[in-house]
Amino acid sequence: MVPKLRRLASLPPRTVGGGPCQDKVLMGDAVDLLSLPVLQCWPEDGGRFITLPLVFTHDPASGKRNVGMYRIQIFDRTTAGMHWQIHKVGAEHHRRAEERGQPIEVAVALGGDPAITFSAVAPLPPSIDEMLFAGFLRRKPVELVRCKTVDVLVPAAAEFVIEGRVDPGERRPEGPFGDH
Repeated sequence: MVPKLRRLASLPPRTVGGGPCQDKVLMGDAVDLLSLPVLQCWPEDGGRFITLPLVFTHDPASGKRNVGMYRIQIFDRTTAGMHWQIHKVGAEHHRRAEERGQPIEVAVALGGDPAITFSAVAPLPPSIDEMLFAGFLRRKPVELVRCKTVDVLVPAAAEFVIEGRVDPGERRPEGPFGDH
């Protein structure tokens, strides 16, 4: 295991100055979540839900990154709902931010390297960073780029990124959602 652990430690993610996910940036009135190719899978679903979202959050106390996959429903041009599963790390980050009365910054990366998607859903110990694990799987570091409107790093090679905040105490009905 020592050689594998040594290789893991040698592949931390690295920050780069840009990438494909920022080739075209839409901000302000140009933002339109309804224009994204997001499916409504079942006729009775309550709306369109983003498929395979890589949700990046940070613990408001420690700053530790988490990448998870949570259900996201698009409500309108600029609003989507995040379904935090209560036992997941992203939900814990949101709870901690809420306790402080602060919004939590979130970035949702879509598309890109399957090793990153796998790392987001893998049952890793809390001490293992998903981007470090993805680098281990890829045998090369994941290149990350700083978001434009939130202080979050995302995979530079993602196809696109949705940036925003989840406000404390804000709730909306979600669904229904036909879960297979």
